Amino acid sequence: MDQELIARSMRDLAREFDSCRDLLVALGNENRQLIFMALLESHGGARVGELAERAGLSRPATSHHLKVLREAGLVESYRVGTRSFYHASTRLDRWGELARVTSDAERFVRAMVALEARGEGCSRRDGKDVSDREERPDDHDSL
Repeated sequence: MDQELIARSMRDLAREFDSCRDLLVALGNENRQLIFMALLESHGGARVGELAERAGLSRPATSHHLKVLREAGLVESYRVGTRSFYHASTRLDRWGELARVTSDAERFVRAMVALEARGEGCSRRDGKDVSDREERPDDHDSL
């Protein structure tokens, strides 16, 4: 893999990460994961109070997390009278974006590992292979 191809692949991967950053941020929070899982389990939707109780959060915190999930396209809501219900979005395009970026990142890392195995790549940014560094006696003391 020549340097231009690597650079182009890196730029493409960076664009993919940029396009789904909101999705990664939304799913990167444990509380939002709990809320999303609760929504998947609640057939027909759930109200903020129910979700707050299930996640062990306050209603304002739950509302905030729902907003982040909704802005990422993972959650939708509907109203019945004055009551709002939330449910997991059926938009599959966002999951496709996530699958693509993780698949492309894995493919890129595999290519880099293959290059390193052939001696064509380097394990560190400074160009020195990891095996080139001198091991200090204290390297393993903190293990």
